[in-house]
Amino acid sequence: SKATVSVLYWLNMRRVCVRLGQDSGLALARYATVEELRYATVGERLPSEYSVWSNESQQWVFRNKFVRDRLTSLRDIAVDGPDEVDPDLMRWVKECMLDPVPNFKQRLLNYLYKSKGRFYFYDAQVIMGIPHLYLLSSEQWKEIIPQKCKGGVVLDVGAGKGDLVGYYEQHFGSVYCTEVSNRLCKALERKGYTAFNTASIELPRTMPEVDCAMCLNTIDRCSNPTTLLESLKTSLSTGTTAIISVPLPYCHLDFLQNLSLTGLNLEADSTFEGSAEAVATDLLKPAGFYPTCVYRAPYLSSGPFEQPIAQTLDTAIFVCTVKF
Repeated sequence: SKATVSVLYWLNMRRVCVRLGQDSGLALARYATVEELRYATVGERLPSEYSVWSNESQQWVFRNKFVRDRLTSLRDIAVDGPDEVDPDLMRWVKECMLDPVPNFKQRLLNYLYKSKGRFYFYDAQVIMGIPHLYLLSSEQWKEIIPQKCKGGVVLDVGAGKGDLVGYYEQHFGSVYCTEVSNRLCKALERKGYTAFNTASIELPRTMPEVDCAMCLNTIDRCSNPTTLLESLKTSLSTGTTAIISVPLPYCHLDFLQNLSLTGLNLEADSTFEGSAEAVATDLLKPAGFYPTCVYRAPYLSSGPFEQPIAQTLDTAIFVCTVKF
């Protein structure tokens, strides 16, 4: 029965939680092997969303990391990554398992999502305080962010409620964010960030020059990614670093619908590598953002007890140089 399944699931999760608290707990979470990464990008279409929990091995398996100094051909790229899961990621997984989102909060969040017209879609996440999101650890950001940007000014476009900002903020001197609703901006300000309510990224003239721009999983949620990037570029200077991430291949229905309006052909390839090439060639470079390397990482979202990691999206993180 459903009740029996729930009880068994609960017992299994409690056993995993106990093991996670032991010194050998790192064995329960790992990054995918090179063979697993390659297998995941051939054959039938791989949506960006994938399951990280394996009942057979009792492990969380994450796809990481994917990097190349120049994007000439992503199809032959070498996959490399650490053997052990980053401590920040391990901590995030443990917190999701030990303190999952209460079912009533998840149901209420889903109800608010469907309350169209009452407020901005992502305001619901601020109201409920969920889900909790994760992309990269502080140490991984330290590796990705160019040395010339560290200690400088960072601008995060579409920062949401600030979950991802907290992992990279320590590498900068000042953090500025943009969002398109007052509720989201206030949530960012409560975390100590300077936030601007703007859909066009027109920043105050008194703002200092930006050393690094972040646009993390935002272009796949906007009505026109080209317009967003062109607007962002006007606030930057030649040589500025921009770090742009997007789930690949695409799975968000709203983005697929918007693509038909923009004329972009970014869904031509169903593999992670092919999709990344399309983004670099057809979207980023024409807008003046030239990728120097790309990383692969899981974009995680917390969930209720039945599925403490509710969503995992295979995500490409492009480190770009702005050129006019």
